[in-house]
Amino acid sequence: MASSPASRRSSNGDKFDATIDPEHAYGVKDDTLVQEVPLSALSAIADLAVGMQLQSQTPEGQVQVLTVIAIGAETANLDANHPLAGQRLHFEVSIESARDATEDEISHVH
Repeated sequence: MASSPASRRSSNGDKFDATIDPEHAYGVKDDTLVQEVPLSALSAIADLAVGMQLQSQTPEGQVQVLTVIAIGAETANLDANHPLAGQRLHFEVSIESARDATEDEISHVH
């Protein structure tokens, strides 16, 4: 079994690719987080446009970011999913500099 980059010590100049599936990154896209809202409820927002991000508050008081994904004649569709939800992430990693961990980092399991 080949070792993964996380299971061995990296050295200067090491390079590797990493892929993170949606369920381990920003989650899978949840269609229940897309809502249709009357434009009258958004009338205070100047120049409403697709791609614009708005903030609202959940009933529990948490701030929620909503992305405008469509605007119709009477309604707008707002998406509360993270913009990267459902996306597989790809990284090309290059170790430019590596050093030994300090005793403090080792004791705190960094």
